[in-house]
Amino acid sequence: MIGTVLSNRYKLISELGSGGMAWVYLAEDLARGGKVAVKILYPQHSQDLLFVQRFNREARLSMTLSRSSPQPNVVRILDYGADRDTHYLVMEYVPGQDLGQFLEQQGPLPWQKALDIARQVALALRHAHQLDIVHRDVKPSNIMVLPDGTARVLDFGIARVQTSPHLTIAGFVGSPHYTAPEQARGREVDIRADIY
Repeated sequence: MIGTVLSNRYKLISELGSGGMAWVYLAEDLARGGKVAVKILYPQHSQDLLFVQRFNREARLSMTLSRSSPQPNVVRILDYGADRDTHYLVMEYVPGQDLGQFLEQQGPLPWQKALDIARQVALALRHAHQLDIVHRDVKPSNIMVLPDGTARVLDFGIARVQTSPHLTIAGFVGSPHYTAPEQARGREVDIRADIY
């Protein structure tokens, strides 16, 4: 997909990574200039109404987080849409490493640094929780660490507004190694699952 221009605006430059339902590309915003990250739903999911609804819901939730009163520890969502059968979400580009990569390179962190990252993640989650949004997949690969030490939470892909109806794929939702017991059992979760 490198070289593709989505909606006559976002030119894909290189792949940054991939997850359970989408690729993430570095792109150039041809309208405003500058780099952005573009999350693109896998083609096999773009024909599945449930996946498309889930993807669009992530975009709406994330836009709510970004616009309600921007919080510096939440990755900002700039746009979302579809170009033919390609569904995409545009985020600010955050240069840095995810916390998992950071720990692999740095090894165990001094307690002061670990506490600072934990504090920043807690501030991001508090912001989401104030909007009744439960992330449901807090893990090192969903926390970006910038060169200046700022931590940002991303990927609200399986997040849910506590008052909204269920719209998740049947079965387990989340990452097994970082999931609260009640979530692993498929039960209702609230903000305590994110804290866990």
